[in-house]
Amino acid sequence: MCIRDRPDDAQSIADLIGQLFGVMAVITDMDGHPITAVANPCGYYGAIADEPDAVAACLSQWRLFADEPHVAPRWVSTHLGFLCARTFVWVDLKPIGMIVVGGVTPATWPPERELVEAIADEVGLPIEALLDRVDETWDLDAGEQRRVLQLLPQMGDLISQLVTAHRQLAGCLDRSTPRSPNSTHTVPQGGDRT
Repeated sequence: MCIRDRPDDAQSIADLIGQLFGVMAVITDMDGHPITAVANPCGYYGAIADEPDAVAACLSQWRLFADEPHVAPRWVSTHLGFLCARTFVWVDLKPIGMIVVGGVTPATWPPERELVEAIADEVGLPIEALLDRVDETWDLDAGEQRRVLQLLPQMGDLISQLVTAHRQLAGCLDRSTPRSPNSTHTVPQGGDRT
């Protein structure tokens, strides 16, 4: 099983993370491609989410998260100005995906008008569309931010355990299924071969 094999389950986990932490959450593969929709998006992200150039910029940012050498999650400023953090989902000692959380208001906010203009230009929106929503980010105090960073790896571990358990169960089922010596098809016990 790959996370991508169970998109509804992955979305349920992203939704739960977004609600529990009060932030945006998305699960991606290691290339930064989203496996889920962004759960619990802040209004500022929502203002740009449907713009193709904005999506491309977010994919690029998520791809950078995969290349970041730090294994432990930490808050980083994104191209949109708000904070995001990520943790890996591991299977067989290999990272297979990421949980990215964000939309968090940094200490200095709102961003300078020049940055908002650059973002609006990048995503193809009038600056007013962003300025109207720039204050709609998730406000977490320092304690809440630390809590998210402490618990985020546990969310990644949970997904890792679910994927591993599913693989083990599938392997057990494959080994317990009777096979015909002359065929690769499964024949139910007492079943007709015709």
